Amino acid sequence: MNCAHKGSCCLRVVRFDGWKSRSISAGGHRSSCSIAKTASRVRVYLDSSALLKRVVREVEREEFAAAFRGLIEDGAELFSSSLAWVEVSRTIRMRLEVEAPRRIIDLIEIALSGIEEFPISEQVIDIAQRLGPASIRSLDAIHLASASLLGADLVCAYDQRLLEAAEQVGFRTASPGIAR
Repeated sequence: MNCAHKGSCCLRVVRFDGWKSRSISAGGHRSSCSIAKTASRVRVYLDSSALLKRVVREVEREEFAAAFRGLIEDGAELFSSSLAWVEVSRTIRMRLEVEAPRRIIDLIEIALSGIEEFPISEQVIDIAQRLGPASIRSLDAIHLASASLLGADLVCAYDQRLLEAAEQVGFRTASPGIAR
């Protein structure tokens, strides 16, 4: 069976046990393998759909939380485009409009905390305009151009079309909690 992230070999598998993650023997590839890398620090690009798992109750939230903690423990570098700041903020505001404004601000800060913001520069726009097949959506192209300029080792997302586009242009992908 291939890894969910289509990487070379699983180094460790993270299993969710309550609010703690723990390593178990990789003993071969599994759909639940972590998104860790060997020697150097892994550079992970997270799109809005992944960042929202930090604060919105969704099916994969627990698995994502465990994998996210594993990345932090492993010293991974976590990035996203300024586009995610807008997408995450708008989505939280839309989904939770009945919440107190202070609570919404807190959730936005939690969703984006610990993530390096990568600005949408002329270089990002230039690459996004030329990236991959014509079928890649505009905002996905901005995410993938940012990931490319950052030298991301992995794209973590839950948006199926973004994941397919990422794989088409050569990125390893991960969606903790989803067998792909």
